[in-house]
Amino acid sequence: MKKLDGCFLFVLITVFMTACDPVLDSNIPPAKTPELSLTPEPMPAPSALPASAAKRDIEGTARVWMSLNSPGELLDISKWQYVYENVDALQIRIHDLNETDSDDLSDFAALLNSSGIRLTIECDGLDYTICEKFKGKPASVGRISAMKEVAQLERLRKAGYEADYVMFDHPTIKAVFPYENYEQPPQVTYAEAAEALEFCMKYWRESYPDIKFYFCPNFPNNGWKGGLAYWYLHDEFGRGDFYEEFQAVLQATRKGGVEFEGLICDNPYDYITGEIDSNQKNKIKDIDWFERVMDLEREVRSAGLEFALFYNSDQPGMNGPAGLYYRDTLKFINEYAAKGGRTDIAVIESWYPYPAAWVPEDELYTMTNLTRDVIRQLKYGQVADLENIDMSAGAIPAAASAADKWQFDSRVEGWIERNDIAEMRCEEGALYINCTGGDPYIYSAPDLHIPADQYGKLRIRIMYSDSLTGLQVFFVPNGPPDFSPKRCYTVTEFFTAGEYTEVIIDLASHPLWKGDIGRLRIDPASQPCEVWIDSIVLEH
Repeated sequence: MKKLDGCFLFVLITVFMTACDPVLDSNIPPAKTPELSLTPEPMPAPSALPASAAKRDIEGTARVWMSLNSPGELLDISKWQYVYENVDALQIRIHDLNETDSDDLSDFAALLNSSGIRLTIECDGLDYTICEKFKGKPASVGRISAMKEVAQLERLRKAGYEADYVMFDHPTIKAVFPYENYEQPPQVTYAEAAEALEFCMKYWRESYPDIKFYFCPNFPNNGWKGGLAYWYLHDEFGRGDFYEEFQAVLQATRKGGVEFEGLICDNPYDYITGEIDSNQKNKIKDIDWFERVMDLEREVRSAGLEFALFYNSDQPGMNGPAGLYYRDTLKFINEYAAKGGRTDIAVIESWYPYPAAWVPEDELYTMTNLTRDVIRQLKYGQVADLENIDMSAGAIPAAASAADKWQFDSRVEGWIERNDIAEMRCEEGALYINCTGGDPYIYSAPDLHIPADQYGKLRIRIMYSDSLTGLQVFFVPNGPPDFSPKRCYTVTEFFTAGEYTEVIIDLASHPLWKGDIGRLRIDPASQPCEVWIDSIVLEH
């Protein structure tokens, strides 16, 4: 049950923003800045420094960022010591950050604070649903989209760290083609989408005054200066001409005083080499994709922005092997530099199944192993060996056995506070939850892979500060957390304040408890109260 006062506040905000939408002056030209030299900086000689020497922002070399999916994988520094001491920033999707439990989040914040490593948050920028609902009202689109994502960073802020950079994942296209529906005409112009982005960035800046912004286009899916896109999407120019889109973004953000720090080009190796198949292959066969990306680099530098590239490869990332992903990533770096390209930031990024693991860095083709060798090459001139790649190494490991008990002796063990909860922590061997509203709930970690035919009961030992009823358990198959009321078990028992009660829930009696269960959700109450959960155990 959602509180009416929250809905009323949302309506007030929406009405206010709708009334305040200004009109973008499209006649203001972009600011002029001198074009920077494209001559690659000389690489330093192979370093005599010890491998553990902490070196960030070495003059004349690219900075190196590494993406990650789960902060918990990096908490043991000994498994990635070299990268820990040399990498400039870590980058994480905002969704993955919010799949991190509060203990791991606090430890991750402490790691960042003690190391000097910066943190980049990858966000949508503009929200598909908001773009569609408030089409034609750029202030509402921008600010409400930003509100949603800024709110998701509050857990990190409470843990003790504020993000350094925000990277928007091609935000303007979300307004032009909501839900990536290319069969419909563009819903707004580039100028209107860019104006919405301006308001989005202003809200971010109000919340995080020192934040720096990066724009990330999915470059092959757009045309460029009248040239065709890699894919036929809305038309043969894909999602439109990115040169025109980029100019609109520069104009709107400069007018609003919230300029970007740089642009991060998403253009995988097997796209820049033309190896990926295309649905308009004959039309694009003569395009020099390296030259197109370098022309983007020239435009970015002439606008006074930093230029960065995602260094990755699509098909090896999707299908493996890990050695091929490792090789293609480093080949991308080498070939782009050989053709005269230069990046201020090399982003070693993967949202793919490969690399299959992030640590340890001394194991072939993990993410930190790849990033270590990129750092050695870009910062110290120690060129990686690409001739002797073990294509059998780095395979995806078999799925781990299902977690079936949570005892909360010292950590929250993957459980995440989601709604109407002010605080959740381990306290004297129990999971303490401070519920502040009428619909508090917590999620287990994702991807539990619980075989429903082997586990039919859930035992919860729980205590409340107040006498009440209202305990519910939801479950979903592996996949997105769609906790439908159809997959819910409601406990009718009345709980007496201050006494532990052991509840046994017969999940096997529920008709939808079957197959591979991916995640649990527990709604401990339907009112403000304090809750202590001593244990949660799945039983046969």
